[in-house]
Amino acid sequence: MSSRRSGRDDSIVPSSFKQSRACTECGLVKTVQQFDENGCENCGSSSSSSTTQNFEGIIAIMNPKESWIARKLQFERRVPGLYALSMDSDTRR
Repeated sequence: MSSRRSGRDDSIVPSSFKQSRACTECGLVKTVQQFDENGCENCGSSSSSSTTQNFEGIIAIMNPKESWIARKLQFERRVPGLYALSMDSDTRR
């Protein structure tokens, strides 16, 4: 199903996991290219400079306002996407 028909924005889903990085502020996982093109939709950081490649675990939050796990993790106000469960922000690019 195409993203236009489903109403989803594919820019918040990594196009590849080979160069995936996590925002050090909110944990949103995207590729370096996606961060450079769009920044972080949650934090407003404008490039991949505030990201880390050292993260573990990924959780998919597709409907943050209705998800019980999003409420438990306090992600209700974040955009739908993939999020790192833990990360080491000391090793930025």
